[in-house]
Amino acid sequence: MKENRTLAGVRALDLSRILAGPLCGALLADLGAEVIKIEHPGTGDDARQYNPFVNGESSYYMNLNRSKRGVTLNLKTGKDIFLKMIETSDVMVENFKPGIMKKLGLDYKVLKEINPKIIYVAISGFGQTGPYSLLPGYDLIGQAMSGLMSVTGQADAEPLRAGGPVCDVMGDMTGAMGVMAALVHRNATGHGQMIDISLVDALITSIMTINQHYLVDNRIPRRRGNSYESVAPADSFKASDGYFVITIGNDKLWKVFVDIMGKPELLEMPEFDTNFKRVQNGKLLKRHTED
Repeated sequence: MKENRTLAGVRALDLSRILAGPLCGALLADLGAEVIKIEHPGTGDDARQYNPFVNGESSYYMNLNRSKRGVTLNLKTGKDIFLKMIETSDVMVENFKPGIMKKLGLDYKVLKEINPKIIYVAISGFGQTGPYSLLPGYDLIGQAMSGLMSVTGQADAEPLRAGGPVCDVMGDMTGAMGVMAALVHRNATGHGQMIDISLVDALITSIMTINQHYLVDNRIPRRRGNSYESVAPADSFKASDGYFVITIGNDKLWKVFVDIMGKPELLEMPEFDTNFKRVQNGKLLKRHTED
């Protein structure tokens, strides 16, 4: 596969740790940017201690910091060195608790005076402002507060987190997209921008259509296993040799599906003659599908 060098010539400083932040830097590196990972001397990124390990090194850490160059720097005692690096950089990514960079004298207001073109990416649980801004933010917390866990899992079970760190990943992807937009803005104006990423906000976006049921139908969506709120049949189904999944997104596919099952009588049932009705009668439809 041909290497992507879209961001060749762009230099990014990555001060972030663990996952929400490092992945943003890795995505920029994947697109050809020169990314310099800056870690605190002695301890480094906490993710260095996360399993699984390969030859004594964390593959968790290696994956999220792929294609980066690395240096150690104490931001308190090495502030002047860091500011020199800012002078020749295009992007900076950090995921400290809001207010920490200001205490260090390294917030966006300070950095843009040194380099007006700098694009400053701050990734935190709840953003830089607001009543929750100073609360710690982790993937599990974001999954819970965004509402994702309330609609994940079986209807009669407890709220369930998604299997992967989707909150952190969505925050990082949103941050990388913000960098792209800020680079376009900078090319047009000559000025950088601050990008304020809230992990919770990013994950609320991923819930997408489910939010509409709350806003339009005035109801709180609930857990419903693998089925969908707006399309049916779209679920996992039990067969004689295991489970399989089906998604039927329109009436044309519904007719094809019924023909494949050899159950033409379903086309005559008023409970299933529109997608909306198929959703409303999802449990009955599932029984007919699995029979």
